[in-house]
Amino acid sequence: MSRFACGLVLASALVAFQLNVSSFALAQDDTTRAREEFQHGVEFFQNSDYQRALDAFQEAYRLAPHASVRLNIANCYQQLNRPVEALFHFERYLAEADHPAAAQRREIEASIRELRARIGTITFQVTPDGATITIDSTDQRRAPVTEAVRVTHGQHTIEIRLDGYRTETQTVDVTGGGDARVAVRLARAEAVATTTTTATTTTTATATTTTTEPTTTTTTEPTTTTTETTTTTTEPTTTDDASELPPPTSDSSGGGGIRITWPTILAASVTGAALIVGLITGPLALQANDRFNQDVIDSHSTDAAFAADARADGESQASTARTLAAVTDVMIVTTILGAAATVTLFILDQTNAPAADEQVAVVPVITPYGGGVAALGRF
Repeated sequence: MSRFACGLVLASALVAFQLNVSSFALAQDDTTRAREEFQHGVEFFQNSDYQRALDAFQEAYRLAPHASVRLNIANCYQQLNRPVEALFHFERYLAEADHPAAAQRREIEASIRELRARIGTITFQVTPDGATITIDSTDQRRAPVTEAVRVTHGQHTIEIRLDGYRTETQTVDVTGGGDARVAVRLARAEAVATTTTTATTTTTATATTTTTEPTTTTTTEPTTTTTETTTTTTEPTTTDDASELPPPTSDSSGGGGIRITWPTILAASVTGAALIVGLITGPLALQANDRFNQDVIDSHSTDAAFAADARADGESQASTARTLAAVTDVMIVTTILGAAATVTLFILDQTNAPAADEQVAVVPVITPYGGGVAALGRF
C-alpha cells in the first residue's frame, strides 16, 4: 500500500469516528430533551391535565423510547377514558420492562383486569379482499383483517365499502370480554344502463356471368448468377528490429515502505486509550440514566417505602450518570484531538525521506496479558 493510500485510510477512519461521535452527541441531546418532556408530563398529570401530559409523554418516548414512559402513557389514557389504548400500553410495559417491582406489577395487573372487563372484540370475515372497513367513522382497516379488533363495550357502527360494490353498513353490540362477529360478502353494484346501437347489414346477391377464356402459360427459366468472392489475406508483419519495441518499464520508487516515528506511535496510543475509556464510560452513563428514569417512575408508587427507596436510588444514579457523562465527554474530545494529531504526524512521517538506519517496523504483539503493537527497528 502506498504512503498516500495509508494516509487516506487513516483520514477515512477519522471521518467515520467523528460521525459516530456526532451520532452519540445527538443521542445525548435527545435524551436530555426526553427527560425534560417527561418532567413536563409529570407536572401536567399532577395538575389533572391528562391530554397535555399524554402529549408530553408521547414526545419523550419518541425521543428516547423507554418502557417506563409507556406506563405513564397508559395512565393518561386510563384517565381520559380510552381503555383500549390504556390496555395496549399496560400490556406492552409488562412485556418490555426489566423486572418491575412486585407491588407495581400487582397494580398494573389489577388495572389490566379492570380494563379487559370494559373491552370486547370484533372478528371480521369480509370478502372480497381490499374492502375498507370503518369502525364508528374513525378507525379504518383493510380486508382481510386477520386479528380480532379491540373496541369498548356497547354499540358500534361498521361500514364496509369497495369501488364497484354496494356499501354495507351494520350495527353490532359488543359486551365486555365478549366477541362480536361481522361476516359480509359485498355484492357488485348495478351496471350503468347504456344504449347500444346495432348496425344492420344487408347482403345483396348479384348474379355474375363469368366467361372463361383460354389461358396461355409462359415459362420463365431461372437465371443463375455466379458471384466470385475474392478473399484478401493480410499476413502479420514481423519487425526484427528490437529498437522499435517499447522499452521495458522499470519501477524507480525504490520499494518505499511505511515510516512511523515515536511521536506518531505515542499519539495513536493516547487516542486508542481515550477511545476505549469512552466506550466503557458511555454505556455505563446510559445505564445509570436508565435506572434514574426507572427510579423517577417508581417514586410515584403508592407504596411509600418503595417510593422512598426509589428516590434515594434515583439521586445516586443521577450523580453517577453526570460523572460518567463528564468523563465520556472528556474522552470524546481527547479521542478527536488525538486522532487528528495522529493523522497529521503520520502524513509528516511519510513526507520525510527515511534514512537507511532509521527504519521502523510496526508488528503485532500477543502476550499472556493481552495484545497490541510494537515498533521494531534501529536508531
